Amino acid sequence: MAYEFNHYYELQNVATGKYVNVLGNHEDGIVKNGETVNLFACTDNPDQRWALENYGGNGNVRIVLQRGEGWYALNYNTLNANCIVWHLDSAEDSDTVITTIPVEGRLDTYYFMLRDRALYLTAVGTSLKWMTYTGEEEQMFTIWEPGTGGDGSDTGDESTEPDSTLVTRFIPAYEGNYTKNRTAQGSAITEITVHHCAGIMSIDSLGALWQNADRGASSHYGVSETEIGQYVHESDVAWTNGNWEANCRAVTIETSNCGGAPEWPVSDTTFQTLVKLVADIARRNGLGKLIKGQNLTWHSMYAATACPGPYLSGKLQELVDKANAINGF
Repeated sequence: MAYEFNHYYELQNVATGKYVNVLGNHEDGIVKNGETVNLFACTDNPDQRWALENYGGNGNVRIVLQRGEGWYALNYNTLNANCIVWHLDSAEDSDTVITTIPVEGRLDTYYFMLRDRALYLTAVGTSLKWMTYTGEEEQMFTIWEPGTGGDGSDTGDESTEPDSTLVTRFIPAYEGNYTKNRTAQGSAITEITVHHCAGIMSIDSLGALWQNADRGASSHYGVSETEIGQYVHESDVAWTNGNWEANCRAVTIETSNCGGAPEWPVSDTTFQTLVKLVADIARRNGLGKLIKGQNLTWHSMYAATACPGPYLSGKLQELVDKANAINGF
């Protein structure tokens, strides 16, 4: 099926199986400029019905939906590169005109590139951002006639596929120790929060802690020497920071110590593993250059605690600098 102009379709991301969706409740039919576009399971409602409007040929289109008082197009948020919608009457071409590029060997599947910015619509968990080209499935979208694609819902057992290729083992936390679906909480990943274990722990012993139904806590990751454990998917909310809002926006990491109080030291090997993981999380989630106290945070910023301990607290700027160097900043 070659798409037709001015015909409604549903746009399914290949990597996640979920659909391009205007976030929020629009039962009144009203959409506003700047509202977030994300990925969500198929809802069979107008917030997921998009038309491709021809804009000068050569595969250039504006991808629009009709809600309330007019047509709203997929758009570029100049503040954070998120995908948003903007009314066609006031949308700038540089933020709206998209070149559709067929994906070789995949039927009815395209890359969506902002023509004037050379940035590609990209799934980051269930968020959508405009990012440089990778060619990965996160940047591929299949165009479906409404109701003919999969439902995009989570099926069967929880996936134990880690979010990072650096992960040694995925050890799923008890489902009562975290909150599923970060996006459903109205949040997106904007920071990484560092913790220490207040003890010498392996990734397996930390995983066993989060599998305890009485624990009431979890983290996304744990680092011990050369090993990285993952316990909660980044698309879900781990209970680590002692602050709900901070939990909702953070990917959290517990770091094993190599000694006890009062300094709570961390081995050089564990620290270097932490650096690599922080750089990887920042890159995949489009956090840009890390800044201590802004998008690289620590536990005691949000709760009355000494975590991450004196030793690691004194290494946070070094952590930021080394992670940024890996990512080219």
